[in-house]
Amino acid sequence: MKRCSSSCRAVAKYAWAKSAGPDFSLIYCVGGDATQSAAALLARRHRIPFVPIPNGFGNLFASVFGHTSSPRRAARLLGDGEIRMVDVGLAGDEMFLSHKSYGFIDQIQERVEEGRRQPRDRTRRLLAYYWTAVRAVQKNYGLAARGLKAAVAYYPSCAAQFDRDVALPLLIMIGDKDDWTLAENCRKLQAVGFTQPSLVDVVYYPNAYHGFDSRAADRTITVADGKSHRLAYDPAAGPDAEARTRAFFAKYLR
Repeated sequence: MKRCSSSCRAVAKYAWAKSAGPDFSLIYCVGGDATQSAAALLARRHRIPFVPIPNGFGNLFASVFGHTSSPRRAARLLGDGEIRMVDVGLAGDEMFLSHKSYGFIDQIQERVEEGRRQPRDRTRRLLAYYWTAVRAVQKNYGLAARGLKAAVAYYPSCAAQFDRDVALPLLIMIGDKDDWTLAENCRKLQAVGFTQPSLVDVVYYPNAYHGFDSRAADRTITVADGKSHRLAYDPAAGPDAEARTRAFFAKYLR
């Protein structure tokens, strides 16, 4: 039996929200933005309060209104919470709370969320989006014909068996001290050779670790396989990568 994809699950959620009866006077919804949007539709239909408890990837809607994943804080809202009226968006006949993805971004999301293979750890899940985006500039995706002009990949997971057939201008930037996505793999990819090498620029930062562009505090994280990786901002690589990104897109998005 084939597992339900993210789009399949979204259809199921909205079908429930559009048909469920008024069997309750308040909705607590635990989940990410898509799940919150479905629950909000049910709350709107029956004109009942809705409390978002963030437990997804983006959690944009809940964070804007200060909701946390704490069960105790959510329970306290029953006694001293304030009801607010908020605006929602409509895409066709589909209601959403914070955002709706289309095209390339939606395809990336569908790949990462396919079935239930997505990483549960937030950082690994974010990386899965980066890695899938790198795969998406390959010729077999056909996105050049659909309007995609160029792509930038920060510390991607390079793989010669998947990433040689780049069909769009691609800028890769990675740190030589990255112990999570190894610069060595990108060098191996270059050594094997891109089918169109003129489309690809690769920049190696000699002293940079993973996350060199993020100004978050230096930290070491342990992922699901038990391995630990260092994430650290680099004051030389970070600004340089931003400048290169701006110049790259200015060149190809004119």
